[in-house]
Amino acid sequence: MRSVSRHSRPCAGAARSRSSAGEGGSSPAQTSTSWSAVRRRSALPVNRRVIKTRATDRVRIMISLRARRVAAIVTAAGLVGVVPALAATKNGVTPTAPKNGARVKVGTQPTFKGKVSGPGVVYVYVSRSPKRYKDGTIDNPKTMADLEMIQRAKKSGGMFSTKARFFDYPEFWLNSPGTYYWQAHRIDCADDCSQEGPVVEFKVE
Repeated sequence: MRSVSRHSRPCAGAARSRSSAGEGGSSPAQTSTSWSAVRRRSALPVNRRVIKTRATDRVRIMISLRARRVAAIVTAAGLVGVVPALAATKNGVTPTAPKNGARVKVGTQPTFKGKVSGPGVVYVYVSRSPKRYKDGTIDNPKTMADLEMIQRAKKSGGMFSTKARFFDYPEFWLNSPGTYYWQAHRIDCADDCSQEGPVVEFKVE
């Protein structure tokens, strides 16, 4: 009886093992294999989500960069649009030369000209400052500290013009490189003695 019981235990263990495997149990090798499959299946959606998130981020970055470029272009276009506005018509005065942003060579005599409509003589002012005073002109009536030129322009056929006088000494403004501003204005005291035109910026170089 003892010998039978000794030999029956391994058989019983094997039977139990086979029974458990046949009834849905799993061996260690089968368990590790099934876990690997589960991991692979669960990893697939995560990888897809990561790829989709990265793609979305790239699209957002591209849209942001394009928006910035468009904003920069619109801003630049807006700034360009401001330049002609400085030489627009005001009080019947339209300056045409030197144009806004023009460069005048040192030691030369530029001609200031433009279109004019309405009565009154026309004067041209040149100043180192674009600051306007109570009457709308760039002339400081008290000190004239920044004023470099006051000349009466010739007026004919709806046009005005005057050539700058030149005095050849080192401190003269046409011998001094820098930024200057000019303005033409009509004197018509029936309404306002200073019918000022737009202020135009130019450089002496």
